[in-house]
Amino acid sequence: MISSNYNNIKSSIYNASTNDTTKVSANKQVKEKASDTSLATSKYEGYGVDKDGFFTSDFNEAAGIPSDFKIHKNSMSSLVNMEENMDSSYRTFAKIDIAKTARNAYKVLSQVAPDIANSDKTYFSNDELKQIPQGVRIDIYTLDVKKLLNNPADFKEGRRTGDKIVDIDLIPQDGILGNNNGGKAGKFWFDTNASAYKNENDEISKGGLLVSMIAGTSHLRDGITTINGKLEGYDKNAGQEVTKSLQAWMARIKAMAPTRVTYGTGHVLFVPELAMRGEYTDIEEFKRDYAKVMLAPANTSQNDIRSMVEEMIQKQREKLSQTLAGAFGETIKTGIDIKA
Repeated sequence: MISSNYNNIKSSIYNASTNDTTKVSANKQVKEKASDTSLATSKYEGYGVDKDGFFTSDFNEAAGIPSDFKIHKNSMSSLVNMEENMDSSYRTFAKIDIAKTARNAYKVLSQVAPDIANSDKTYFSNDELKQIPQGVRIDIYTLDVKKLLNNPADFKEGRRTGDKIVDIDLIPQDGILGNNNGGKAGKFWFDTNASAYKNENDEISKGGLLVSMIAGTSHLRDGITTINGKLEGYDKNAGQEVTKSLQAWMARIKAMAPTRVTYGTGHVLFVPELAMRGEYTDIEEFKRDYAKVMLAPANTSQNDIRSMVEEMIQKQREKLSQTLAGAFGETIKTGIDIKA
């Protein structure tokens, strides 16, 4: 059980810095709580943001996390911008639910480090935080932790898309509040906004730890998934059977597709398929249009295939721009960008 694994190392955790009085600050002894919603000076994704840029208490309530986990708006806006504006070939989320994302991270933290999750302290030293395992073996749909992974040798050798139990990094490999990209925003990384979560002693807050975990793995992120996201197991509502069923269906359609001339490094339909997978969120709508493209007559030209896919995607984006606006807040981009 995960609790027994944790208890084996518990006796040595969170006491390493107690003898160093130079690192004790008033911030560590008093819980810093999210500001009351009445103190919001702006809003992001429907939640209040205070004068210092942290979400107000309505966000914590929606996320189901304690009030002393203060999350900075810039961390979440960077995550949203990265995920929702990713190239269609890679996009796994059409819309990020920032509250559910924070809730997921807190659920895992409560299992692997309950002394931190339930502590009266707000900030923790590096000596305390380094005891958190590098990764976990986890059910990616329920987020139940099966095993703590304390070194690279504990990780399984790879995984298959569609697996339910997988090994994931809990903390970015370049450290707490890193993002495996030098802390900078990029194509596949968001800026954790590390400075917002550190005090004068360079200790890290509870909120910063949650953000670090969200940067460590996509499996803690939540929202409306694209077909890519469902195939990768990011849709916690869909579950493993839906993922496997969709994979099997796509394999059957590909096997039925007529032989086509290839170009470059792959199949003529390869790029359009990826573009569709990154734009569709409804499985049945994707199946309908995917079958039309894949099973088009063998003499259909590359240009006609491309035009067909572009028209389908445009209709999807027009539909989603309204659907997603009503889901959590803002709309997604509406331009067509399919690379040849």
